[in-house]
Amino acid sequence: MAAKEKMVSRADAMFHFRNTGAGNFFLRGDAISKYFGVGHHDKTGDLTHVAELQYDMGGESKGIMGKPFFLRAGFKYPLGKSTYTADLLVNEKIQWSDKVSMPVTDNITVNSCLKYDV
Repeated sequence: MAAKEKMVSRADAMFHFRNTGAGNFFLRGDAISKYFGVGHHDKTGDLTHVAELQYDMGGESKGIMGKPFFLRAGFKYPLGKSTYTADLLVNEKIQWSDKVSMPVTDNITVNSCLKYDV
């Protein structure tokens, strides 16, 4: 029986520029798939925002207008005891997803999730 070969399928790297006074900036990428992104993350109190522009140097994925560019954005807001989370993905399509999490008890949370193709 031949020995099972192991292959490296990802080689991720991430660089953070933290506490800039304007939120946190980051660069991230995967050297194997040649997928890279630059983004911004900010948390002010209970409000969280993130946005990232991604580029597929390998050219295997089609994004905005058929080019290998992608945009991701999202936010999380408290709504009383509930939490509203939204995510936007722009590639060949524009996709929006919503999630509202409502705690019922300490051990039970009800989630409402919707996903739209805009």
